[in-house]
Parts: sequence; C-alpha cells; structure tokens
Amino acid sequence: MTNATLAYDLPPLPSYTLHPLPPLIPGIPDGYLAPVLLVIAYWAVSGIFHLIDEWDLFPQYRLHTPAEVLKRNHVSRWDVLRDVVLQQIIQTAVGLGLTLIDPEPTFGKEVYDIAVWAQRIRIAQRAIPPVLATVGVDASSLASRMSSSHASLSSALLGGIYPTLTQPLLLHGQPVTVPAFASWELLAGRTIYHLLIPALQFITAICIVDTWQYFLHRAMHMNKYLYTTFHSRHHRLYVPYAYGALYNHPFEGFLLDTLGAGLAYLLTGMTCRQSMWFFTLSTIKTVDDHCGYAIPWDPLQHLTGNNAGYHDVHHQSWGIKTNFSQPFFTFWDRVLGTKWVGGDVSARYERAKIAAQRKADRDVQAITGSEAVESKQASTAKPYANDAAHATSAARSAHSVAEPRVPAGKATHQALGSRQQILDDRQSGGISVLAEETAEEVRAQQQQQQKPRRSLRKRTTSSGLGLKGFADRVGESLHGKSSGVLGVDTFGDIGTAMRRYEYPALWSMKLHMPNKNTPFGDKKQSGFSVRGTVRDSTKNAWIQARFDEKYGIGKHELVKVKGLSAEGAPDEAVKGSLRLWNTSRHLSLSPGPNIVVNNAIAFTMHALHAAAKEKPAKHFVLTSSAAAAN
Repeated sequence: MTNATLAYDLPPLPSYTLHPLPPLIPGIPDGYLAPVLLVIAYWAVSGIFHLIDEWDLFPQYRLHTPAEVLKRNHVSRWDVLRDVVLQQIIQTAVGLGLTLIDPEPTFGKEVYDIAVWAQRIRIAQRAIPPVLATVGVDASSLASRMSSSHASLSSALLGGIYPTLTQPLLLHGQPVTVPAFASWELLAGRTIYHLLIPALQFITAICIVDTWQYFLHRAMHMNKYLYTTFHSRHHRLYVPYAYGALYNHPFEGFLLDTLGAGLAYLLTGMTCRQSMWFFTLSTIKTVDDHCGYAIPWDPLQHLTGNNAGYHDVHHQSWGIKTNFSQPFFTFWDRVLGTKWVGGDVSARYERAKIAAQRKADRDVQAITGSEAVESKQASTAKPYANDAAHATSAARSAHSVAEPRVPAGKATHQALGSRQQILDDRQSGGISVLAEETAEEVRAQQQQQQKPRRSLRKRTTSSGLGLKGFADRVGESLHGKSSGVLGVDTFGDIGTAMRRYEYPALWSMKLHMPNKNTPFGDKKQSGFSVRGTVRDSTKNAWIQARFDEKYGIGKHELVKVKGLSAEGAPDEAVKGSLRLWNTSRHLSLSPGPNIVVNNAIAFTMHALHAAAKEKPAKHFVLTSSAAAAN
C-alpha cells in the first residue's frame, strides 16, 4: 500500500508501504506471546521470593516470620497455587481473545508518522507572531536581528517560514521544488513519536488501572455481600507471600485484574509489544507488593509509596479497610482519605510475630512432648465514621483492648471498621482472629505493667498460692495439659484478657470420664470442660471463640447469670464441677463501703455455698479480683 501527500505551503509527507511485523520470537505470534509472558514473569519473580523465603536469605527484611505464614493464614499453599493457576488460565484466554480483534501488526509507517508530527510542529509555529504581538513584541524585527546568528530560530519567529529549506520532488513526472523540514522539527517529531506518546500511553494506562482497581477494590470492602462472597478469599492470606498475589475468587480476579487491564489496553491504543512491557511490569509490581519483604535495594519498592509494606497493612485485621490503592500509586487513598493514619505499626507487627511463634511452639510441644524455645523474632474521618457507628459490641470490645492508645478520630474509626469486617467474615476470619489478636495485645500490656513486680510474682508462684502454681499442680495430678484436653492452665490464657472486658465472675471446671457405655470412638471426649458465668454472653463471645479455637468445640460454655448478689444465683452454673475459681469483684466504684464490701462478701459467700453443695467439688480458688489471674 502506498500513499503520497503534497501541501504547497508545508513540507509534503513521505509515501510509505506497510509490511507484516515479524514476531519477536520466530514461530510465536506476538499476540500469543504477550499473555504467556505475564505467566512467566509472575512465576519467575514469585520463584525468586519463594527461594529467598525458603532459604531464609534476608530475615532482617521480613515483614512476617515463617511462623506467621504457618499460623495466621487461613488457606493452604496448595489452595493458593490452584486458584492462581485458574486465574492465569482466565487471563490467558482473555489475552488470546483480544488478539482476534486486534489488527495484524505491521511496520513501515514510522517515517510517515514522524513527518506528520513535524508538520504539526510547523503549523503550530504560525501562532508565534500573534502571541508575541499580545505582549508588545514585533516578531518580524526580532527575527531579522537573529537571522544571521540563529537562522532556524528566526524562521520559527516568523511563523514557520523557512525560505532556504527546500527539496526536489517529482510530481506527475515533472520535477518541482517544495518546502522541507528543519532538522530540529524532525528531531522533535521522532522524540514525540518514540518517547512522548508511549510515555503518555503508559501513564494513562497506569491511571486507568489504578482508578479501576481502587474503586472496585474499595467497593469489595465497603459492601458486605461483595466482601464475604468474593473478596474475603484473598484476605485469607493475613500474611501475604509472593505467589499469592493473584489468589482471588475467579470472578473477582476477572473483574479486578483481567478486565481492568483489558480496558487500559484498549483505551490507550497501545500496540501489542507495548502491552507486553506494561502488563509484564504490572505483574511484577503486583507480585512485589505481596512478597512479604521490605528490601531496601528493591527498586520497585522505592518507585512509589505503594510497596510491600504499604499493602501489607491492608492485609492486617486492624488495617483491612485502609490502603486500597494498587498496584502503582497511592493517589486515591490520599485524596479520598482511606490511607492508614494510625501511625507506626512496628509494635503491632512484633506482637503478631510473638503470638504466631507461641502457637507454633505449642504445636511442636504437642508433637514432641518437649518445650519449644520461644523465637526472638518472636484529615476527615469519612468513610470510616459510618463503619464505627455500626460496629458490633464484639468488634468494639476487641478494639478497646487492642487499641488502648490509638489516636482518637479517624485512626480509631479505621481500626474499628477493619475489625468489624474481620468479624463479619466468619469463613475466613471471624471472631477467632480478633480473639487471638486481643489476647496477645493484653499479654503484651500486662508484661509491661508487671515488670517491676516480677520478684513478688516469683515468690507467690513458688509458694504454690499463685494461679500458675495451682494450674501446674492440678494439671499434673489430673493430666489436664495433654494435647486436645482442656487443663486449668487455660485460665491463664483467659485471665490475661480480663482487665478490659466484662469478664466471667466465676469459673468452674468439670471432669468428664468415659464409662462402660461410652463407645470407644467417643472416649477422646473425656477430659476437662470449663464453664464461666457472665451477665452478657454477646459481649463475651470472644472468650467462647478463644476456647473453641485453641481447645476444640465443646470444651467451654458461657452461662448467663444476671448477678451473684442473689442467694443461689451461681448454683446452676457450678453443678457437677470439680474445681471452682472465683474472680468476682464489685465494679460500681461506689465510695460507700457498705455497698462495696457487703456486695463483695455476698459474691464470695454465694459462690462458696454453691461449691459446698456440689459433692464432686474438691478445690475452690478465691482471688481478690480478675487482676490476680495473672
């Protein structure tokens, strides 16, 4: 195909002939290579990070420990691998489908396109004289003074008149002389064609992808149905790792990643080879954002503020409704007020590491029977004000413990709204996640509070009067500390969380023994169960979740008792109990001694009377308050 254009007052455009563009790799069309490159890039970069992870090459740059990956995530690596492969199959199919509507790639028009831009530059120069005239400058006189020293600039000032730049042209078999382009015009045309236009296409594509993913991602979190049905699958990874970057529900993966990328490709008019560069970079960036490492010499983590550390906050229970932007910039988070504003997160991360390591150590102890050594690694408030207003009591209870010093206002709303979303997602998280987080936070707080009293605690424990000493003796005598059987040391787990909750005032422990009529398969149900009295079972649901998570369903029961001041109030709650543990205290803070003292005595006496009525009861532990549970 040929083309020739002549404009008498402008340099003519050259003719061109189009030819099929040879593929980058012989035998593989570029349209087929593009989606395959995304898969190769994904697994190549993921493989590098996986080897770094497995060989523990840079532990100092980890955001999370291996124990956290093992204990905090709610999905197996195999399930992640399966779903990622499924999404990549969908992506590849869509990519191959786009090749059917794309025109055949050709070359041969580059010189013509550069000349088009040079001609546009020549036309734009016509505006220079009138523009200078508006500020009182005579373009003709200025050009005449510069003609000898700066001929090209002088011609541009005259409005693009280059009388000395001509070229011969054969027109209808007759030679004619026509205007020619200045060298700087052709250089500018090449710069626009080869650099500026691709850069604008890339920037526009980045804006399209970022905007598409931000608003769709945000909708997935703000709409409860969308989150629990689709997006919660991705957040089963509380501790992200590289090849889990595309772990999504298939529908969400198509909508969020595949469709958004396709729109960016079509709207920007990128060529197939441009799309190879852009989407391969996007894939690598997405993997890097989920890699779990804050590597200082990783260039992708310094190009923008949206990096592994930024996105990792979004995967935590306290930040899940913040930091929605991905994969390039944080513009929309900053503009719309969804960026995490809770300050430094290092202490939160450290507590999560310690909690996960403790769980891993307990598993090792259960398997080997030996003690494991604890690891040392161990603006406006909208849209969060509405989340905070509709948060349930369970979410507020977890927040009151886990955020004792969080700044008031937006940061509080962010953390509270995030925890409510975790609570709503029963399949992937639910209250057990908040219970673990809460218990670890309280444990950390009380360790700080009790450091000055360590020597006193040691004397109390060694004397056998402390809770731990009591737990050790009963656990040893009744074998209550074996794996899967609830022992008295469990009270220590719950006792640490009592200071900031409405907590059970009276605990009782019942021993279940198999009898001759018990089927052999049910004998595993023998052991201890624990019952606690509360005024409001909803507020204390976190305790039930904590026991169910740690010891299994059926090992714990909450009994609703309106108050212990009435005679016989705790009788039903302690029936059949072997051990009782009283932590009741009067919380009215009344200055009247008759109210506080008399009620405290009544609480204790009623609990003692209830215990005395039970023949199985062997021990009664009386504490001054829940604080003594430590």
